[in-house]
Amino acid sequence: MRELELLQRAQSYMLSLANGMDPFSGEEIENDSVINNVRMSRCFFYVADVLKKVIDNGGEVGKAQSKPKREFAYLPQGIIDSFPYSDDGMGINSIVRTLREAMGENTKVLSAVRIADWLVTEGYLIENIRSGKREKVPTPSGTALGIRIKEGTNIQSGIPYRMNIYNAKAQRFILENYNRILALREENE
Repeated sequence: MRELELLQRAQSYMLSLANGMDPFSGEEIENDSVINNVRMSRCFFYVADVLKKVIDNGGEVGKAQSKPKREFAYLPQGIIDSFPYSDDGMGINSIVRTLREAMGENTKVLSAVRIADWLVTEGYLIENIRSGKREKVPTPSGTALGIRIKEGTNIQSGIPYRMNIYNAKAQRFILENYNRILALREENE
């Protein structure tokens, strides 16, 4: 039984990292962190999926009965309309997490990195180097859309951070363009 608990904890850590969250504090990891790199996110999702298969197989490595594959799904208008938009703003990882909960466990949603990369290509964010780290910051168009930079300090580590906050208008813009971003993803892969 202890082995399954360890596997479940490891899977939980991988899912947190894949979703851009610190697995210990539950706080969002800075967007410019290597952990939020799209390749790392895919890797974490992959490892979490492997761990889930082992857990579902009773802790044994090997083939279990196959389950239906989770697929990306287009965002229905009902979810866009009922999304809990925040006037105070929210980080992109929070937007993705809320979407994931609304879409259900059998559906995959686009990652925060994928959405942020699209915002860069559309001219709402730009990549800069600050203190030797890559970060995405709002352009004048992004600021007009409702993206702002929030500065703070991590409670546990005391390390300062900067992250983009999206107001309700920017949140709605992302959701209204979600299906377009998904279509571009499918074209490119």
